[in-house]
Amino acid sequence: MSLYDDPEKVRGEEADIAYFIPVHNGAKHLKDALTSLAEQTLAPHKVYIFENCSTDDTVEIAQDFVDRYPNFELHPASEFLSAKENFDRAYAHVTKRHAFFAALAHDDALAPNFVEVLYEMLVANPKALVAVGDVVKIGETNDEPVGVDPAILDSKQYANPKRGFKRIVFPASWYYGIYRGQMARDLMLSSASEFPHLWAGDRMLTLHFLLRGQLVYSPKTHFRWRAGSDSFRAYAEKRAIKMLKRRVKYHAILWSHRRFIQPATLRARIAYWFLCYHTAASDTYRLEPLLLGKYRKYHRR
Repeated sequence: MSLYDDPEKVRGEEADIAYFIPVHNGAKHLKDALTSLAEQTLAPHKVYIFENCSTDDTVEIAQDFVDRYPNFELHPASEFLSAKENFDRAYAHVTKRHAFFAALAHDDALAPNFVEVLYEMLVANPKALVAVGDVVKIGETNDEPVGVDPAILDSKQYANPKRGFKRIVFPASWYYGIYRGQMARDLMLSSASEFPHLWAGDRMLTLHFLLRGQLVYSPKTHFRWRAGSDSFRAYAEKRAIKMLKRRVKYHAILWSHRRFIQPATLRARIAYWFLCYHTAASDTYRLEPLLLGKYRKYHRR
C-alpha cells in the first residue's frame, strides 16, 4: 500500500523535504528505489528523478511513478552527463527550492519510516545539518545493520587519549542521509574543494559533519544499501605513489580540523593526530599490503 492509498499516512507539504535520484540505465533496481520513496510514512514534498540518457527501460519506469504520484518529477538530461555532472545538476535544483534534501542511488532503498525519523531528528536538533540512520545490506537474510560505535558521534572524544576506538568508523552510506538546506550544501562544497576525489570523498564529507558535531544518528530506521558498484575499480588510484599522496592529503585535512576539537594538551593533540592517521589509512587505501606484496615479488626474482 502506498502513501496515496492510506489516508492515515502523512503528506510532507509542511516538511519541505526533497529527494533526488540520479540514474543512467538503472531499470533493474529503479522500481524498488522509487517504491521505497512512495511508501514513506512521511512523504517527501518532491521526488526528482534525474535521468541521464538511458537506453534501457529507465525512462518508462520513472514515468510510471510520475503518472501515479503527484510529488514525483522526471528531469531527463538533454545530453549524456558524467555521474558527477548529473549529481551536481540535481543538487543545484533541490538546494534552491527546498529546506531539506537527500539523494538516493537508483539501486538502494529506504525503510518505510526513514524520512519521518530523520526529519524528526533534525527538527529536534536545530544545530544539526545532517541526520543518518542504520545501514542494512540488501540481500542479507537477517537484516543486521552495519555496526556503529555510538562513541564516534561525540567529537569531544576524538582528542581523548583514553577513548575506546582507534579510528572513526561508520558506514559510507551515511552520505545518503537527510541534509538541512543551503548550510549543509555549503559544507558539502567545502569538503569537495578540499578533497575533490570520488573514492573516499563520501567519507570525507561525513567527517566534516562529525568533526563539527553537526551529525545526528538514529538506530530507529535504516538505509538499504546494495553492493556491487565496484567504485574502487572505477574511481580509486592504482599507483602506489598516488595512493600515498591521497592518504597524506586525507590525513592533513582531518588534522587541520583540530580547531573544532580544540585539544587542550600535548597528549590530547597526539591522540587526535593518531586518530587522523588511522582514519586516513582505513578510509583511503590499504597501502601496506600493496607495497609489501610488491617488495616480496621483487625479492623472489
